Amino acid sequence: MKVSVETIELLQKGYESAFNQVYEAYERFLYFLIFTIVKNEEVAKDILQDVFIKIFIEAPHLRYAKNFHSWVIKVARNSALNAVKEMSRYVPLEECHLEKYVMESYTVKYNFDLPILFSAEDNLIIIYHLVYGISFKEIATMLKSTIDRIASRFYRILHKIKRMYLEREEAEKKDKN
Repeated sequence: MKVSVETIELLQKGYESAFNQVYEAYERFLYFLIFTIVKNEEVAKDILQDVFIKIFIEAPHLRYAKNFHSWVIKVARNSALNAVKEMSRYVPLEECHLEKYVMESYTVKYNFDLPILFSAEDNLIIIYHLVYGISFKEIATMLKSTIDRIASRFYRILHKIKRMYLEREEAEKKDKN
């Protein structure tokens, strides 16, 4: 999904071919991100087009090409949230985010109530990394934290889920016997 630094630098210079590469690389990902927030296909498509216009216009002002991926995510997320506010149906990010659906699936499949077991920020770290494929560095930037803190929290959460799952399996085996 990510594009090369050279492509980003060409985009910053206004090359249409670089913009096309960025569009190809990010279109589906950003649509999914926007749609999970606005929950409306047509609105998500409109916002997606606006996001790519912003990317093309604002890319020359981006200081570091290596921050492009997290910047694009921020632009899309903020555009979607602003659209939700404008529609005067503002729903907090926690409720409109994919997190809700992922948590429900964990609750049904494993009978774990993850929103209760972990903080909202812990849940976001898991969702951003596992669902969206965002790096720990980018998550740290978005959550205004350090990479080490994000990575350690991620692995601590996974370890706890694994331990809970194994305990559940052992209990089910005992119940069968």
